[in-house]
Amino acid sequence: MRKIVQSLQVIAALSLLGIFVIGAWYFARGAIQWFGQLDTATRTGILTLFGVVSVPLITFGTQLYVAKKQSREEAIRDKRTAFYNKVVQLFIRMMANVKEPQSPQLEDQKQMFHEVYAEMLTYASPQFIKVWNQGMSAFRSAGAAASSPQGGTGSDAAVFLQMAAFESILIEMRKDLGHKVKDDDFGQLISIIVNDLDAEKQRLLKEAHKKQKRSWQAVVN
Repeated sequence: MRKIVQSLQVIAALSLLGIFVIGAWYFARGAIQWFGQLDTATRTGILTLFGVVSVPLITFGTQLYVAKKQSREEAIRDKRTAFYNKVVQLFIRMMANVKEPQSPQLEDQKQMFHEVYAEMLTYASPQFIKVWNQGMSAFRSAGAAASSPQGGTGSDAAVFLQMAAFESILIEMRKDLGHKVKDDDFGQLISIIVNDLDAEKQRLLKEAHKKQKRSWQAVVN
């Protein structure tokens, strides 16, 4: 019974649409024929009046649409900026906890993660979410390697992988806010949080980034 009712509703809607289209076509044809029968002076006056009335209306409508769109974009941008500020604060705490794993800030960090996730679903761009997922996956994998009993050089390399993951997320964050970021500048953002990155550490950081990119591309392919 329900399918029959739905079918009847579709038929009725299509019928009304067809009647509207046919009526509009007859109306347009009649208007064109009537307009063609007028003398030149009358046609010119009607066209002039139409232009005088329609141009301001079109201009006003366009300006109203643009203003509403800009207002919406500005509101979203403000929310997005506040969200990214929380991301940066979270990264600062995470890097502090990398140096001091038993830091009492861990509970606060968990709470910040919950807040970031909630706002990310609302304000973050799809590309940022993609880079975030890749970066956090790399961070967790590197963290597992860093905490392994072997330690040593492998542990140091894992820390650089973690910083490279953070840097990738920070770069996408700035791109989402409209900033231009050059590939040669990789490592400049994380160096604001980790202030002991000399030239050699910057080199190791870029190598870790290249390694991560290859692993992400392998997953995609």
